[in-house]
Amino acid sequence: CSPASADANVCWPAPEGFVYCLPDPWKKSLTQKPASNTSVAVRAPAQPRPLGIALADGTHCLLRNGGADSGRAADPDLYITYYCGGRNVWGSSTGGSASGIDKTTTTWHVRTGIATGTLRTETVTQAYFAGN
Repeated sequence: CSPASADANVCWPAPEGFVYCLPDPWKKSLTQKPASNTSVAVRAPAQPRPLGIALADGTHCLLRNGGADSGRAADPDLYITYYCGGRNVWGSSTGGSASGIDKTTTTWHVRTGIATGTLRTETVTQAYFAGN
């Protein structure tokens, strides 16, 4: 689909020629989209990422699906992994934090902020996954 950022992160086969997609894990609704090939086998990733996460302050963050990313000049290793309204979750291409979620303790944490300035460490209170 194009543009990728307008699409859903997860879809399931639907009646012939369509898929049902979940664009937002906090809404209890699916969208139906046309699809040219719904018989392609897709494997679950070895390390699945949540479709969405909720932070301790109630902010919902949605898994990044395409879209432009200017990165951070001060931290060129970091990139946006989740969109959280006015701020983003930042992940690293090195150091084992590609998803931006630090899972090294029982309480998960993320670093949030904008492309400039200081990043804050915040607690993840909920994570939303999709399965089949």
